[in-house]
Amino acid sequence: MKEIIAREFRPEELETGLNVRNKIFPPITVEDWQSTGPLTASMAFDGDEVVGFIPLAFREFKLAPDITITTAFENAVGTREDYRGRGVGTKMIEAAREFLKGRAQALCVYREDEFSKGYNFYAKTGHVDLHYVRHFIKDVSVGRVHDGVIVSHGRHEIEAVQDEFLDVFEETYYNYGGFPPRHLGYWSKALNMTIYKIWPAQFYLLRLIREGRLLAYIIAQSRKNTNSSGRKRLEVLEMASRGRDEHSIKILLESAGQLCKEEGLDEVDVFMGDFNPFINVLESLGFCQGPRYFQIMALNHDPKGLFDKAWKERFYLPGVEVQVQTPMRNLTLLESHGCEVRNVTLEMKEDTFMRWLMGRIDFRTRVREGTITVMNGNDSIIDDITKAIPLCDWEYHHIDFV
Repeated sequence: MKEIIAREFRPEELETGLNVRNKIFPPITVEDWQSTGPLTASMAFDGDEVVGFIPLAFREFKLAPDITITTAFENAVGTREDYRGRGVGTKMIEAAREFLKGRAQALCVYREDEFSKGYNFYAKTGHVDLHYVRHFIKDVSVGRVHDGVIVSHGRHEIEAVQDEFLDVFEETYYNYGGFPPRHLGYWSKALNMTIYKIWPAQFYLLRLIREGRLLAYIIAQSRKNTNSSGRKRLEVLEMASRGRDEHSIKILLESAGQLCKEEGLDEVDVFMGDFNPFINVLESLGFCQGPRYFQIMALNHDPKGLFDKAWKERFYLPGVEVQVQTPMRNLTLLESHGCEVRNVTLEMKEDTFMRWLMGRIDFRTRVREGTITVMNGNDSIIDDITKAIPLCDWEYHHIDFV
């Protein structure tokens, strides 16, 4: 047996890589892969044999208002059964850290169940939790379709009116991060991703329209398979309303209950974080919320590239050079020029560093609590850094799942 190596796949190796993937996960074809793009993969080899394969989907990703980076989302991480437990997955992640530099500023994954072996794999390879999602469930013993609500069935019906969604979505989520930025045509792309070929779904659209104007919408899906309890569910993929109007969303969710009864479904399921603008609506409608069970995770593989792409232009610290020191690195984050330079060092753990660069912590609060310490800094510098990389609320939309 030769030493296991890992590197970026080559296009001519795609079919071989998919053979490994498809023995572990629901199969996809070369055509499925090519239609999703842009994609790459990390592959592991024992000699000439392929023993591991990690697809990586390049996606633009919003950290905060007007702040977007390029990410590579991992999915269907697979190691051949007879090679598991030998560090193959770790080697593939280590390889991806290198070949993605300059092409993606973060390596990300959507991951369920932080008590699972899969989650532990990501944690051990350096992935950090950035956002938690809860699962909300409501039985549909009651429900009615309200006046002004139009219910449509099917992907094509959604694609036909998708240009109406953009303004409503931006009104709702402009101040949030944590998802791919929306643009005209985004919904067609999302609903034609490979995941919906692996797990075919029936799509639904509920729109609230007044005087010919779209006020709110819900995109949802149902699948042939049931959940672990054997119940058939309507999963909300995305919802938004003008002015974040809660009443409009309440009307649509009640209408979704009636849709469930008509379609023979048992429950409405919603996935959202604790700061979603409509979380109070779910409580008022009697949705049961569970513990956090789903995470967005990311790996700090190119911190300087991430800083330069997302935040550098927001820093104005004349005469100040900013370094970051963690147990894993000593990095000059912000260079200064001139004869007189003040060297400021930000000291923190690696996971704190990643969360800060992704806009997920309040810098000043962390300084006050002591999880970030500042050498040769002062209140003015701390304030400027806090404003330059602000804490931003994130939200997850189930339609974005890779």
